[in-house]
Amino acid sequence: MIASAMSLLEVCDKGWRNPIQVECALVRATWALSDVGVLSAMLPAQDAYKQGVAEWAGKWVRWRGSAVGTWAGIVVDTPVDLVRRTVELSCRGMAWRLSKRRVAPIYTPVMVPPGALAVRVITDAAHEFDHWFRRITAGEDGLPMQFQWRAIDSLSAIKQLASSGPAEWAAGADEDGTLWFSFAPKLGRDKTGSVLLVEGYQITSGQVMRSIDPMVNDLLGIADNRQYERSAQYAALDTDSIQMYDRLQGTRRYPGLGAAATIRPRAKADLARLSKVVIAPRLILSDREPLLAEIGLGDSFRVWLASANARYTMRAHIIVADVNTGTVEITGDAEAA
Repeated sequence: MIASAMSLLEVCDKGWRNPIQVECALVRATWALSDVGVLSAMLPAQDAYKQGVAEWAGKWVRWRGSAVGTWAGIVVDTPVDLVRRTVELSCRGMAWRLSKRRVAPIYTPVMVPPGALAVRVITDAAHEFDHWFRRITAGEDGLPMQFQWRAIDSLSAIKQLASSGPAEWAAGADEDGTLWFSFAPKLGRDKTGSVLLVEGYQITSGQVMRSIDPMVNDLLGIADNRQYERSAQYAALDTDSIQMYDRLQGTRRYPGLGAAATIRPRAKADLARLSKVVIAPRLILSDREPLLAEIGLGDSFRVWLASANARYTMRAHIIVADVNTGTVEITGDAEAA
């Protein structure tokens, strides 16, 4: 087995029953906003068999080895490397469970905010089989919308609601193992007054990507409740952006929205975001950096980068902790401060 830093994983039966401590190498964990987190860990095949676990797949996993916080999920894949004689525990975050729960058909059209529908999707999923989420929170902001789902899983329904909201979602576990799920127009907290990351101090390396490839300054918003020809539409333009970057057109459908009056504010909000140059920093810090404990998914904080001659306000969308390299990588979007 490749020599690397070791870390302890807590592996349990569902519901955190019968926990055992497993020493693993090459632990790499990802927390993601509006996506399912992942974790990978390696252990010698001989050690895996000595644990007395008949089947690793389906086990609940909890890792507390990072300043970022607790990672919790489920072992999904267990590939065995016959050359290195290792077993990988490939895990998905707890939100993965929602992809294995069907949505009960909603036949009655209802016009409610996306957060209310998200709560209904998750609570309905628990009527037949427990999804184990004990704390569910959702914001009540957002335009009322209606959906009629058939033959769809709960996670896909949540993603549709987040896309139409617009909204964000995240799932995880507290220190005591309580599983939680949050859905809101914007997750995270404003830490710009308390967290500052500076190149050469907290930031050891990284990259800042500036791109106009995703830019749209001529956006056609279309309702998704009828055929294209009969759907309500609204065109939003950013004339300043068109003058500077030329006309960059795009089309976006809005599931759950049916009238032009509801499409207009959504299209305007999307245009305000899409008509700007995308600034996407990827920052690498030591995993011993104390400020990591203050940064969570969706949090906003200040960044000073001398090499880019810029000061940004950044939001964390993806956080990756790598035990082998001793680093934490933060990826997100930013705007000039």
